[in-house]
Amino acid sequence: MGKQKNKYRWLRGAGALCAAALCFAVFTGCGERQVQTPEPVSIPGYSEAQYRVIASSEKKRFEDALTKEVWTADGISGSGEGLLAELEKDVRDFMEELKVVSYIAGDQGVVLTDTEEKAMAGAAEEYYNSLSQSDIEAMGITHEEVAELFREYCAAQKFAGGLAHQDDLEVSDSEAKVIHVLLAATENRDAAVRLREMAEAEGADFGSLAKELGIAVREMSPGRGQAFDEDSRKLEEAEFSLASGQVSEVLDIGGVSYVVLCVSDYDEEATRERKDRISDARVESAFRRIYEAYADRVKVASDAGTGADSGLLGADYAGKADFFSVYNKYKLQ
Repeated sequence: MGKQKNKYRWLRGAGALCAAALCFAVFTGCGERQVQTPEPVSIPGYSEAQYRVIASSEKKRFEDALTKEVWTADGISGSGEGLLAELEKDVRDFMEELKVVSYIAGDQGVVLTDTEEKAMAGAAEEYYNSLSQSDIEAMGITHEEVAELFREYCAAQKFAGGLAHQDDLEVSDSEAKVIHVLLAATENRDAAVRLREMAEAEGADFGSLAKELGIAVREMSPGRGQAFDEDSRKLEEAEFSLASGQVSEVLDIGGVSYVVLCVSDYDEEATRERKDRISDARVESAFRRIYEAYADRVKVASDAGTGADSGLLGADYAGKADFFSVYNKYKLQ
């Protein structure tokens, strides 16, 4: 594919295309099913008219957020290209990637149900009917081309949904757990012992006591599994063994004496957010392995233009029609 710089950008949560909910992954089924690497194959790509459907939706998003003046800004990559040219390249990369992902979905046996087919037919009807006759002529789009885009985008999304629920990719609350602690650290072990003794008293103010003893204290919100060496693993183990309000023993690690006060042994919201981040990273890794196995062998042949001078984003068309907003309206939960 030759697009390593942009590949998987939607899974990393970057760019306007991510805002359009481009979150693809690969559903490999339950159990020990193995990914089958396909023989080299060439598949037809999208038409220039279908590129315009996506391009016009993305252009509209930029203008709604930043006004049309955004197109006079310098290129965000530092390459000297204008933002409009960069967005066009992103759209073209995405469209090629979408075609490959929809091919993988079909190759792995993912099909739309009758209900999903009906929903996507409704989405295509609404999008197409929102275009004026002049929009249709400017884009060169047909109803069937719109319907194909909705069907393939839906299949790719369905394909993605299975992966996050595979047992080997699921993330438990325990492994994503985030806590809040006060960490006192000093090279004076006697001071650390004194702090620990004083902090055990009912109603003791850990921070004030540490200050009186000249011990620095840091507020920290560690997540389980973030330790990077033996010393930090020892500290993490001690922190996560504490209940809320509990004070640790003096921990002598790497020439420093630590005393830990557990302020909260479970931050529900922070744990949920970290759990989502870990899950996303696992999904991306799984996607990366399978996508690359296909992408080097599945070649997309397209009649769409390939240069920035093709005018994909240079003209206003499609009115206020937004492919992704319509899709989100009709997608099944």
